[in-house]
Amino acid sequence: LIGRKSDLHSLLKEISNIKVKMICIMGNQGVGKTRLVKEAAHYSNMRRLITDGVYYLDFSDVTT
Repeated sequence: LIGRKSDLHSLLKEISNIKVKMICIMGNQGVGKTRLVKEAAHYSNMRRLITDGVYYLDFSDVTT
């Protein structure tokens, strides 16, 4: 995650906030959202930041 340490830190801070139940990441295509979220989920689970774990759900194929 070159150049994304600040974003990763911010995301981990939100994940660690007990009042936050869900985080939605939005942005332009190709900016690294998926990579950032997967790294944050992996780190959070390895460090056990959340008792029940952190899960990544991919809704990219969902249509309305």
